[in-house]
Amino acid sequence: MFLDLIYTHCRQGIDILKDGKQVMGDGYKIYACSHNIMTSEKNDLPFLVGAAQAKQSYNDPSFMDDAYLYYVPNNGSSFMDDFHPVPFDPNARGDFPHRPGNFVNQILIGDFSHFYLFELFGDKNVWYAKNREVAYYYENAPENLPQREIQPIFSQTFIDKVKAFINDGRKDALMHAVSFLISQYKLPPKDRKFLLIRDESSENIEMWIAAIEYAFSPKMAAAIPFATRMDKFVMTNRYTVNKLGIYQTQINLQDENQELRLRAMIVGVDERDKNNSANARPLPNSPFVLLDGKEKKAMFEAEVSNAYYQFITNFDETRDAFCRKFLQMFDITKPDEEIYKLLDIYMTFGKPKLPKAQELLETLSVLAKYKLADSSYMQEIYSRICAELPTYLQEDFDNTLKVVNHLKGASGIMKDSTWFKKFTGTVSETFATKVYEKVNLDAAIKFWQKVKLTEFAKASANVFLKNANTDYINHLEYTDLIHFFCLYLECAKASELKSEDQVRSLTHIILVKCIGKKDINTLRNISKVISAFPYINLEGMLLASIKSLKNDTEGYTKFIISFIIELHPGISSSDSSMLNFLQKLKTQGINNLCKFIIDIRLKSISGPDDIEQFILTLKKIDGLSDNELINIFTALDNKLIITDKIFMKTALTIQKERPKDMACIESAHISALEALDNKDRRERFVEIYTDLTKQGFPSDVNSDYIYILISKLLSAQLSKNELKYVIELFASIPPYINELIAEIMKATTPKQNGAWITLIATAANKQDDAITNAIVMYCSKLKHSQKEMQALNNLLQVEDSILYFKQIMEMVIGADSPQKPKTLFGKLFGKKS
Repeated sequence: MFLDLIYTHCRQGIDILKDGKQVMGDGYKIYACSHNIMTSEKNDLPFLVGAAQAKQSYNDPSFMDDAYLYYVPNNGSSFMDDFHPVPFDPNARGDFPHRPGNFVNQILIGDFSHFYLFELFGDKNVWYAKNREVAYYYENAPENLPQREIQPIFSQTFIDKVKAFINDGRKDALMHAVSFLISQYKLPPKDRKFLLIRDESSENIEMWIAAIEYAFSPKMAAAIPFATRMDKFVMTNRYTVNKLGIYQTQINLQDENQELRLRAMIVGVDERDKNNSANARPLPNSPFVLLDGKEKKAMFEAEVSNAYYQFITNFDETRDAFCRKFLQMFDITKPDEEIYKLLDIYMTFGKPKLPKAQELLETLSVLAKYKLADSSYMQEIYSRICAELPTYLQEDFDNTLKVVNHLKGASGIMKDSTWFKKFTGTVSETFATKVYEKVNLDAAIKFWQKVKLTEFAKASANVFLKNANTDYINHLEYTDLIHFFCLYLECAKASELKSEDQVRSLTHIILVKCIGKKDINTLRNISKVISAFPYINLEGMLLASIKSLKNDTEGYTKFIISFIIELHPGISSSDSSMLNFLQKLKTQGINNLCKFIIDIRLKSISGPDDIEQFILTLKKIDGLSDNELINIFTALDNKLIITDKIFMKTALTIQKERPKDMACIESAHISALEALDNKDRRERFVEIYTDLTKQGFPSDVNSDYIYILISKLLSAQLSKNELKYVIELFASIPPYINELIAEIMKATTPKQNGAWITLIATAANKQDDAITNAIVMYCSKLKHSQKEMQALNNLLQVEDSILYFKQIMEMVIGADSPQKPKTLFGKLFGKKS
């Protein structure tokens, strides 16, 4: 809607600065206006009044052309003024002052961004105020002017005139003028210069302004204030605003609160206007540049190399569509270099064939930076891309899906409620074609992985499921069948399929094929998908497949159970879970897998508490054979660490619960240690050790264990017979006997000699080479002297022992050996060498 204001010589008018107060008396004043002008807070009324009062130079009767002035104030709506000089008519009749020099200013206020302002030039329907006689404004009281709609009719005739005008040697000047304006709108308003156009007629100036406006969209053109004529333009074109953008009636550039503005960015000077024409000569510091219309030349430099500048001189349908329709879609509201990129995009869409998806996406991504408006051109582009979607989806799904997202945004702008149905149908049919017509399941799966992340997933899944049939499935090879099934399940999930039997039936077929191939990876992938279907009991289906096996020569049963436990790790995570699963197998009539499942459970057992609990659990399991139990206890026994005290109680449990006559070597060795620590068991020391030897004790050659065992034995205050038993027990096992003899001899002193006497007595009686060699080796290692050896011999009390050790002495020292220096052994007995 537009508002009107009429300023002229009249008898009765209004003061819009005082809420429309009536003003009486002959003279220039606002005759009438639309009431909303005064009530709107948007309008800067002092600026508007100043523009209404402005008189442009003219000569009566030779220079009586209308002047058009378009203002874009810092605050308030834009407005356009038709300054109409009224020719003096001495023969006119009426009650008004018969005087020359009259004029009418009619101002139109509103939004001019939907058409070009040059389309209002000379339109008497728009500028109706000049159609009335002077007497009308004296004889009729003012009244509120109504709001009105204005939509100029496009005139091809006028555009043809502009085209002819520019083609007549003015192309370069037009390009420079447009480039100048674009460059100025990159600057802050206070730093801008304006374009002065000097020509031989008002019509030519109007042609220049029309050609310049026509290089932009109507939105952009509406940002460019102009005046086909402005009296005393150098000073008049300047005004200031305060920090709030409000018009200041007095210019004071020394005031930091005032900032310079220009009333017009284009000012025309008709050469018939002698005073103003004389000032249309730019100096180095002039606030304007000059376009000499008569010379058809821009008197300034400008960058016009971009293709856009040549393009705007064509004045053909392509140019008209670009400026009037294409650019009008964007939220670019002033001259801007963005227009260069948009021309490239426009030319892309202007080709008979659209670009590839990736290039199209890049183009649409540029467009997405702008706030677009609905237009016929946008609808045309939208329709063309939609028509190409099937091809795009086949060639480049990733980028096409991004294109679709752009189209989704465009559909919202155009209020196209059918977009989802259109795009969904295209995507769904493309997906189904890949599966059922081209049988390219690898491509179809990749396609689906992307589709399922979009809003088209459910509809695409429905189309896929609708086309699935038994004949198709039966003709698929194993690999394709697996791919199809995974795709089927995902689509069933996406479509929220309610046909449970259909899914179960196909699941069973696929499971049987996977088990036949022992394809663990495919089973894993399938199980992930099936987890989304609570009505599919995958474990039940797997167990049923075990029962259906007529023979198990290929280990299918263990394969299936392993997979079930992989699916449900909790089965083997605790004894109770294991028991529950075993009971389930028993209920299913599957009784031959107990040991296999126990073995899996055994792998997760480590600590002593777990081992003891597991031994208790075994008692609850029926049907385990002796061989199976032996294997189980062997596995448990191997988990013990013989040097770790925490396993002592566990070792006793194993020894107690093990199958009869079974050897559990690790727990036997630990029990040997425990027998020395436990008072009750200590009394049955020899009995316990004799029983342990039946299990292979002592046999472990772990040096740490041997040291611990020997230390405990020598600290246990063994009796003479017990020590003799130990010596004879260890005699055939070098690591044990060597360590025992070494520890006895280390501890032997004149006061601590019982173990020494028992050792030599046992050795003399047994005459065992292993014992003799161990004694000789120890003495030789310490390099005992004859005196030291004799000191040891003196501790012996029995003749056989004395004679035996003399033989040892001869073996270590020899009959003619020289005297050896004092040694550690000598220090032990306090002797001197």
